Amino acid sequence: MLLGCSARGAAIACALLVAAPAPLSAQDADTSPSGARDAEARGLFEAGRAAFADGRFEDARDYFRRAHALSGRDALLYNIGSTEDRLRNDAAALEAFEAYLAAVPDAENASEVRGRIEVLRRTLAEAPDPTPPPSPPTPGPVTSGPSIVWTFVVGGVALAAGGAAIGTWIAANDQYAALERGCFAMAGSCNEAEISASGVEGLVTATNVLMISSLVLAAGTGVALALELTSPGDATSAHARLGVGPGSVFLDGSF
Repeated sequence: MLLGCSARGAAIACALLVAAPAPLSAQDADTSPSGARDAEARGLFEAGRAAFADGRFEDARDYFRRAHALSGRDALLYNIGSTEDRLRNDAAALEAFEAYLAAVPDAENASEVRGRIEVLRRTLAEAPDPTPPPSPPTPGPVTSGPSIVWTFVVGGVALAAGGAAIGTWIAANDQYAALERGCFAMAGSCNEAEISASGVEGLVTATNVLMISSLVLAAGTGVALALELTSPGDATSAHARLGVGPGSVFLDGSF
């Protein structure tokens, strides 16, 4: 049953009342109330009907829902669906209308409600997906993680190896000078036993090993630092690490 438009009502308001289902009358929504709860529900229904007539559909919807919660009257589901429909809450309106027909399948306005249900179903099926596409991940800040710290440690080892190479080189020179002052000066040459006993060969070998290690470590440190400093925003997208293994030096990473 449709509510009538008053003489002071605007033409647009009247058109809206005809375009979509309107609340049932008080006699249909509230039959033989008894007790305080039904009395309160009847008052809420009247307030909702007045708010609906005034175009205050949110207020009307709240009144009708409270009245239904108190009384459990199935007819109020129609009123709830009508106000949700006016508010363009299509999913809520459809739910209320379907619940109304399920509870009162032989209602006087069942044909009208079924027609509105079909319209709402088509509207919801054609509506675009409200879920926005996921945003791309934001690159994290560049941080100095364990890899770059380890690179600096190995760089320090390179400097230490260079310093040690200089020390063994000086020691080898001093030992060679001692040989020149000893057996070279006396016999013109030193035999293998004398040279081996002096330790000069070991010092020369140590100098060569330390010098080569220092150069390799220094070069690797420079490459690793260059990769760390020029990698893009995400610190995990590219990294390099310089390491030292038993008898070897290695550079690994991901790019």
